Amino acid sequence: MVALYSTPFSLSKLLSFCLFISIFFTISHSDDFSALLAFKSKADTSNFLTSWSKNVPCSSWLGVKCHPITHRVIKIVLNHIHLTGSIYPLTHLTQIRHLSLHHNSLNSIPNFDFWPNLKHVYLSHNNFSGEFPQGIYRLKRLRRLDLSFNEFSGEIPVTELNQLPHLMTLRLEFNSFSGSLGADETRASVSFKEFNISGNNFNGKIPNWLSKFPVASFTGCKGFNKVDDLLKASAEMLGKGSVGTSYKVAILDSGDVVVVKRVIEKLKKMKDVDGFLRLIGNLRHTNVVSLRAYYYSKEELLLVYDFHPNGSLHNLLHGNRGPGRTPLDWTTRLKYALGAAKGLRVLHSYNKAKICHGNFTSSNILIDHYGNACISDICLHLLLQMTSSSNNGYKAPELSTQNNINTNQNPRKFSQKSDVYSFGVVLLEILTGKIATSEGETSLAKWVQRVVNKEWTWDVFDFELARYKEMEDQMVALLKVAMACLVSSPKDRPKMIVSEDENDEKELKTSKNKEVVLKAQYKVLKAQSKVPKAQSKVPKAQVKVLKAQLDCA
Repeated sequence: MVALYSTPFSLSKLLSFCLFISIFFTISHSDDFSALLAFKSKADTSNFLTSWSKNVPCSSWLGVKCHPITHRVIKIVLNHIHLTGSIYPLTHLTQIRHLSLHHNSLNSIPNFDFWPNLKHVYLSHNNFSGEFPQGIYRLKRLRRLDLSFNEFSGEIPVTELNQLPHLMTLRLEFNSFSGSLGADETRASVSFKEFNISGNNFNGKIPNWLSKFPVASFTGCKGFNKVDDLLKASAEMLGKGSVGTSYKVAILDSGDVVVVKRVIEKLKKMKDVDGFLRLIGNLRHTNVVSLRAYYYSKEELLLVYDFHPNGSLHNLLHGNRGPGRTPLDWTTRLKYALGAAKGLRVLHSYNKAKICHGNFTSSNILIDHYGNACISDICLHLLLQMTSSSNNGYKAPELSTQNNINTNQNPRKFSQKSDVYSFGVVLLEILTGKIATSEGETSLAKWVQRVVNKEWTWDVFDFELARYKEMEDQMVALLKVAMACLVSSPKDRPKMIVSEDENDEKELKTSKNKEVVLKAQYKVLKAQSKVPKAQSKVPKAQVKVLKAQLDCA
């Protein structure tokens, strides 16, 4: 009898418990959705979150992910959508694991104790300020933390952060943090894989337990890095250019090899040179030589770049033209043309700021470890007072003082259209094997135009390409691209785009809408080229994107 009586009693308790759990989950996820709507009402001033309505949030709301059983919000990803104000309404999301709100305009941050389950926090490129957020060092499950490019200040809890057992990424660069990083005897963290505090106001000595990270992780902190840190390292002069001298430098502590360019020309008067350099340093792409760090003072400018061991396109095309030279084959030349086009396209579309290169030449196209063409010295000439050389075969006609004498106009500023003209000259170098000169009728551009106007002939192509006559159609197509880039009127020159379609034949052509279209069958390139496919090692952006007044049209 007892056994028979206890069964319905136990079942009743079980049903009651299940009902309690159901009600609890319903109330909890209801609170989550109310919190999201409250956040939207205050932060989404651009009304970007139109999908956040009365529909089911876990299945249709942009950037929201819920737990499949509890229906609690566990992930929010809302980047680049102009959010403003505070994120306090989100403190009700107590089960959230992943919070990504980078590249917005948020400015108020709560105590992180509200989010005990956080694993990933990405809040870079906002307007957060004040001291290091409270409660972060108590997030025992935290793996990645990115607060870079904000306005935080004060000291950071180094010891506490170092004791978080799972923390792999700590990015705090370009804030206003200060103080020291602790003593050498601080217990080393075995979990840190990515660490960057550059562009802050730290002082003192870099602890030994942080010395495993590259010098770029600490640059811009005047209390750490001085010019002597680079100059006392093993340096080898690579050459002197029009703006300064370049050195190959081996950093003693880390073993990293970089290129340090010491600029000797005077800089233009700009309100925010640091902001301009940070803007350029933020650009990361396989076909762009990264600006890793810089040192700027009234006396000098030092620029630190990645080291590219295979020289420049100029040297590969024109160096050692005598006996014993290894010719540059057509497939490799085409690969370099595509890489340079990609780099210039990325630069021109970067940050909607109409940034231009300003000195696009074959000498400023470097070849990296993997055989990728990378454009270098981007925007450097826009910082300098120097006038462009009169003997410059890459210079667009509108930049010449001589061409403006009769019209009483000053030469135009560098622009993306002048970059396109320079790109056309580089293509002529690739096709003809001749050095770009500008001496009147003997200039490379005018010589090619004169030959082309007579007839299509092999006389215009480099004799080293004579063994690739089966590729003549491709060469002629590339020549047509170059000629389109070299038209006198800037407005009639094409824009830079690169189309990659493996179903198309390998070809280069100009489209009807005046955009440079470079199509290549990459499977063929990969099979024919001896250079291995690029292995992307490009890190995330390290500098703040600022709205700088650029010296570009």
